[in-house]
Amino acid sequence: MIELRDFQQKAAEQIADRFAKYYNEPPMRGRRGNLRVVPFYQSLDSITASGKTVMLADAVSTISTLLPIAPVVLWLSKGKVVVDQTYANLAAGGKYHHLLGNARFGYLAKYDQTDVRESTEPLLYFATVGTFNQKDKEKGERLIFKSEIDTAEDSTWEALRLRLDANDRRRPLLLVYDEGHNLTDQQMDLLLELEPDGLIAASATMKLPAQLGAEVKLLREEGWTDEELVTDVVAKAVADSGLAKNAILLGGYEAPMEETIDSLIADMHEVEEEAAAHGVGAPKALYICKTNIVEGNSLQTDNSKQPFLQRRSPPILIWRYLTEKYNVDPADIAVYCSLKTDKDYPLPPDFRLFKGADKDYDDFVAGDSGTSSST
Repeated sequence: MIELRDFQQKAAEQIADRFAKYYNEPPMRGRRGNLRVVPFYQSLDSITASGKTVMLADAVSTISTLLPIAPVVLWLSKGKVVVDQTYANLAAGGKYHHLLGNARFGYLAKYDQTDVRESTEPLLYFATVGTFNQKDKEKGERLIFKSEIDTAEDSTWEALRLRLDANDRRRPLLLVYDEGHNLTDQQMDLLLELEPDGLIAASATMKLPAQLGAEVKLLREEGWTDEELVTDVVAKAVADSGLAKNAILLGGYEAPMEETIDSLIADMHEVEEEAAAHGVGAPKALYICKTNIVEGNSLQTDNSKQPFLQRRSPPILIWRYLTEKYNVDPADIAVYCSLKTDKDYPLPPDFRLFKGADKDYDDFVAGDSGTSSST
């Protein structure tokens, strides 16, 4: 069972304490008969690898105990990979599951009004913003906005806005946005329709879109300072904990692909010896390059309608150099990019291409390839 580091615990507690202060007297705006609550806002400013998911989960868990009714939590991110990884870590069997106690988990696509009405536990729903990010809901194709005409049931979006419990009380709604720097005005407009009670956005490079900035301005008018709106995790504390490296060596090369790979292979062999001597796992090498161009001429597009040995795309040339000069087993090379191919000129059977982006990511990271090429 994972235990929070001191800086993680402090950050989670600070977010929850600030929500408690907010919830004692949440600010209201609007005219009589049409008042609305200004949602709580907190930015978790923390570097990559600091354990933002852990801090967010612990904060949400504490906030849930402060509310009179168990909340609905909508956990969002732009990328499907991030959403799936977070779900796997927090749901039953995940390494962070214990942080959220008896909460129940699911994807927003499986949102069920009956579950919301009958359950007494916090409910966490995970989704990419692409699930709902559409300006014209009525004319759009997002299933989340469509009603079941045959049964007269509300759309998922409308049901989420209502979120009634067994006593017809509206359950609080907390929004958690991982990689919050991707939040846009259009997304914020739609999320505000749900009348959330709070938004916690986590990012190492957070920026406020205008619509969110307007909500934050209302909080400032209520006396909230800029310092109180941000939970700042000191990078040194993360580095001292061992979660992030405190020294980074960067190498830039202006050399032909062959020379770069020669240097990479030499460095990798040296690291392999060090890793073996210290009993740690074998290293992997990553070569990041452009894809559908001619090697050495980024203005010219590689022609996919020609035999493999005539192709000049960097991922193909890298693969050939590794297998032909260094006799690297093709099974040890994963090529993760949007390489253009043609059915009349197929790639070799042992060329392992992952070109489905998010759809292929789980298979890509589940493998044990030693060297990979990426866009």
